[in-house]
Amino acid sequence: MNEFNENQNYYGPQPPTFNPAEPISNPAPAPVSPLGRPMLGFMEAVKTCLIDKYCCFKGRARRSEFWWFILALQIAGFIVSWISFGIYFKDHTMMDYLNDPMTLLKSPAMIVLGVYSLALLLPQLGAIVRRLHDTGRTGKWLFIYLASIIPIVGTVIVLVFFIILIVWCAQDSERGENKYGPSPKYQ
Repeated sequence: MNEFNENQNYYGPQPPTFNPAEPISNPAPAPVSPLGRPMLGFMEAVKTCLIDKYCCFKGRARRSEFWWFILALQIAGFIVSWISFGIYFKDHTMMDYLNDPMTLLKSPAMIVLGVYSLALLLPQLGAIVRRLHDTGRTGKWLFIYLASIIPIVGTVIVLVFFIILIVWCAQDSERGENKYGPSPKYQ
């Protein structure tokens, strides 16, 4: 007959119990790439792109650095937009906007959004260029966005390029050193 010990019951071994009063003896390790090198975390990536490389278009950026920074920009943009439109609609109604759409453009809400967008334009472009460098491509590909000034056709070109850009930014780093510098991943 099977004998049960304190860590088993009818359903098999039980996981250890959690006691919040006990300190954690071994904290979770930092995420590691398949090569055993630590990946950049959320705060480290944002710090790198906003402080260390604010307007840097040289060098290379790992996928973790790029995608964490893009996520931070999206979250911050949503929060700033939400606050800005809250400020606008505190003093105006939707009918004000529908009767005169220019009231929104003249409001402090748009000034806040404009300052936010301009402040983060260079770090965002720098991160994209460095990510393209990491995949072995030149940052000059971003000039395709100038095609948006062409009516209808330009919009289609920009949308197709946007999808291609996402695919390129999701690709793995080019191994070893390329003309943009040493690989931050495969060093």
